[in-house]
Amino acid sequence: MSSKDHAEKVLTGSVENAIRNTVDRNNEENARVAHSVGLEAKIVRTMNGETCKWCAEMAGTYEYSPKLNRDVFRRHDNCDCTVEYICEKGWQDVWSKKWKTETTEERRSRIRDDRSYVEKLIQEREDAKALRISEGSHKGKIRLTEIARSKIDSADYGRRMSRVDESRDVTNSMTIAAKDILHHRNGTLYEDLMFVDTRTGKYIVRTDYNHERSVLPSKRMRNMLNNAPDYTIAVLHNHPGSTPPSPQDIRALFSRKNAYGVVICHDGSIYKYSIDLNNFNEAHYTAVFDELDRSGYTQDNISKFIEDSKDAGVIIEVL
Repeated sequence: MSSKDHAEKVLTGSVENAIRNTVDRNNEENARVAHSVGLEAKIVRTMNGETCKWCAEMAGTYEYSPKLNRDVFRRHDNCDCTVEYICEKGWQDVWSKKWKTETTEERRSRIRDDRSYVEKLIQEREDAKALRISEGSHKGKIRLTEIARSKIDSADYGRRMSRVDESRDVTNSMTIAAKDILHHRNGTLYEDLMFVDTRTGKYIVRTDYNHERSVLPSKRMRNMLNNAPDYTIAVLHNHPGSTPPSPQDIRALFSRKNAYGVVICHDGSIYKYSIDLNNFNEAHYTAVFDELDRSGYTQDNISKFIEDSKDAGVIIEVL
């Protein structure tokens, strides 16, 4: 892309965002006026496709009041979330300003369905949080995120990866992908994600998620997960700071019903983790992880963390 094209793209995005922000403020005022005269006023913010962490957390339905968090009306550059204003007249799209008028029967039907609609939006937001995995610590074991090439490119690394699964097809797939991921994210704070079918060794890797220290499954990955039996899809991702599995990693593994997870670290460490469903205690694991983060990522502290994690129902192996 030429510098001129890039400038035009940035300018266009900025202009569109400015227009959207102006309309958002107008609809915020409409909601305020409707509320002041006793009319029902709601704001519905909906994600369109894959979005950022902030937008995922802001999505939902809000009863308007003067104390409503104004962030629901805000947007970042190139944000394409849909924000709708609802009152007695009907639904208005914040961006297009078009009203969606309703017949009496349609309104009654919408009111009947409103609770389930809100619950669906809330569930979508919670699902997005649950699917996201993150390194979970900004301290980390190492500050510089250059990979330890001599370790990762060695035969010993392949031998350690071969202990991840009993299936040779699975370990071969993971070993190839692990090295590709680490070389791809060398020197960065970004993470790549791999889903692999433990029955066949077939896999999907996501390499385009550019939010530091976190990653979300792609649509293809979610479809792969939805079409497979529970506890047959394993997950692998990198940790630039070379930390063990974070509470977010464990929560995602539990929510997705993955077979197990693997964290590949930039310093050459490999962690395999799984959940003992009969003893799983997420709060306990979070406390154990936070203690490790406070005390520092020494070898002794990591060994104690792994031992304490068993009491939380989380089994971690250092390969």
